[in-house]
Amino acid sequence: MLAATCRLIAVLALLVSIPIDAYAQAPRVTLTEDDPRALSLMAQDIARRTRSTITFEELVYPDAGDWQFYPDKNPALPLPTHQPFTFTYSPQGAVSEILATLLAQFHQQSAGTYRVLEREGVFHILPAMSNDANGERVERTSILDLPVTVRLTRTTGEGVVCEVLRQLKERWAVDVACQTGIKGDVFGELGYAEYVEVDVSARDQLLRVRRDLSQPLSWNITHSAGRYGVHFFIQQWEP
Repeated sequence: MLAATCRLIAVLALLVSIPIDAYAQAPRVTLTEDDPRALSLMAQDIARRTRSTITFEELVYPDAGDWQFYPDKNPALPLPTHQPFTFTYSPQGAVSEILATLLAQFHQQSAGTYRVLEREGVFHILPAMSNDANGERVERTSILDLPVTVRLTRTTGEGVVCEVLRQLKERWAVDVACQTGIKGDVFGELGYAEYVEVDVSARDQLLRVRRDLSQPLSWNITHSAGRYGVHFFIQQWEP
């Protein structure tokens, strides 16, 4: 009887230990970037390994002290001041938790802060705070929060997203460029006999195109010399 009890205890202990051992043995990835846009690069690596979609919008840094010229990047334009950054994570973890840890560690050495918004299964890394021209901390919002009206007939997916951005420029004076890849092939053959959205945020309109495309459409928004560039692409995942 005692022997049987001991065997049972041993089996139960083994079962309890399996999740712990499995977690301890879960493969971890270490990323290191010495780049002004390290956060954007790491976000894409995380998206690829976790089979998720993560968009990114770069912070605005009006304070000249937060900028630096990097001859090896673009000698004509300043980029955010940076330090080498290393981040370790497990791709098996929850994406929301991975991104929360990424930002918490990144903020320890960055001039500004970011936040994460999850919409329709897409994770958006968005501006939160940075210094203004006087060095005072101020809150930042995303250009895609702004509402725009788009009315188009016989158009394409590329036509819609570029019109959304054009309306940002026309209605809100946001200097923004639409970059959709070679000949707009990011959007394939997606077309609309009629597309109408009135006073809907730019982000929600891009998400609608993403739904209609039935592909993991993503975008990366850079900011330099007062101008935004929105780069559209199809998220690639590891097999």
